[in-house]
Amino acid sequence: MNYEIMTNVILLYNHDKEILLCKNKERNFYYLPGTKITLGKSVIASLSQYLSENYDLKLEKFYFLGIMENIYGNTHQLNLVFKIENGDKLQIKPKGEEIFEWVNLPISKQIDFQPEYLRDDLMHWLRGDKMFLTTEEKPFYS
Repeated sequence: MNYEIMTNVILLYNHDKEILLCKNKERNFYYLPGTKITLGKSVIASLSQYLSENYDLKLEKFYFLGIMENIYGNTHQLNLVFKIENGDKLQIKPKGEEIFEWVNLPISKQIDFQPEYLRDDLMHWLRGDKMFLTTEEKPFYS
């Protein structure tokens, strides 16, 4: 079996008591917006390009929150999670296969949010808890 290791940059973007989530038009679940880090491109360059293309934002104020690890099938994802700050609640136009939606916090159990374990861990990050790694097994704090 061939395994794939993916490294992504993921955005945690909230405004007041809402969080911006993505939903793929072909799938019926929500997830945090983000993009793969292209081999040879830096994390900051990948994040800047994603913000520019999808949000028409320049990378100004952001914070590294931690790492989110997912293992499913033959894929092992390491997601570098950043919180971005922008005073305005953005209205995002769908591009490609993603729909962007603002969802109330905490994320309702009635919303199919993936990965499921991240639902509670998000609230720790938003409160400022120093969690450096979150996995399906458990979160790790610094």
